[in-house]
Amino acid sequence: MFEVLWVVVLVVVLFVAVKVLPIRQVTVYEYQKGLKYTKGCYAGTLDPGQYWFISTFSSIVPIDIRPEFITIQGQDVLSADGVTLKASLAAEFQVADPNVAVNQNANFRTSLYLSLQMALREIVGTEKIDVLLGNRASISAKLMELTSGKASELFRQT
Repeated sequence: MFEVLWVVVLVVVLFVAVKVLPIRQVTVYEYQKGLKYTKGCYAGTLDPGQYWFISTFSSIVPIDIRPEFITIQGQDVLSADGVTLKASLAAEFQVADPNVAVNQNANFRTSLYLSLQMALREIVGTEKIDVLLGNRASISAKLMELTSGKASELFRQT
């Protein structure tokens, strides 16, 4: 009889704890990483899976890590010999470290867009029109060289 009373008390205490504490479940999908914050501070990166947490103290923000494309529509750019060109750009990127991308940048997509735009203007602005039209393949290599360095600086860990 006494043991049954303990079991009933335990069940009531667990029921009250579950109802009073705001326990939440979050699923981080295969194509995501989860950023866990405890009391507003970054607490770690979570791999895909199912997580339970007390939402009063913690939160989990899912970040998509699939490859994405960014497009820079027709930009009027002045070449080294004074000819105006209309240049467009499409680039593929993937978030390698969600912590750096989200916590150290206000908006990493906008930062990447502006870096690509400035690199495109720099490449076109330093070359003459004949060189640009003759070596269109080399523009991609130069663009990759300029932006990969800037992106790693932009998203570097401090």
